[in-house]
Amino acid sequence: MAIKLEPKNPTLYDLRGTSKQYLKQYKSAIEDFNEIIEINPEDKRGYFNRGWAKKQLGYLNDAILDYNKAIELDSQDSRVYKYRGYAKSTLGDIKGAIEDFDKAIGINSKDPHSFYNRGLARQKLGNIKEACNDWNKAAKLGNDEAYDFIKKYCE
Repeated sequence: MAIKLEPKNPTLYDLRGTSKQYLKQYKSAIEDFNEIIEINPEDKRGYFNRGWAKKQLGYLNDAILDYNKAIELDSQDSRVYKYRGYAKSTLGDIKGAIEDFDKAIGINSKDPHSFYNRGLARQKLGNIKEACNDWNKAAKLGNDEAYDFIKKYCE
């Protein structure tokens, strides 16, 4: 991607890095998010987006570290808790994942993905009734994937 950026402008690095993520150029995107962090270590966008790119590459522990820093800088962004919860769940920290999905839902109770993923985590722990409640809420909020789990576990 041959875009010359204005030096010291984190917004432009964010735009380019995000564009690279859409193109699945995650390693190159991480370089742009590193620039944001170098320019302004207090800019949560760099940590959040770098964490997301690392998650896509399967570097889940590193992604969690970036999400932790993003939360330290802004504890009211539900997306960070949701993605950190997903990473924790994938690594087997189901209880930690549920705590993160709880926080995400506490901040944004209209996000179907947080309910859906919390349902998956609860199902892994054998809490089918609670999982079904989450999947029903996710479905009502527009998550079509939840219907498959409702049909399989809740009817």
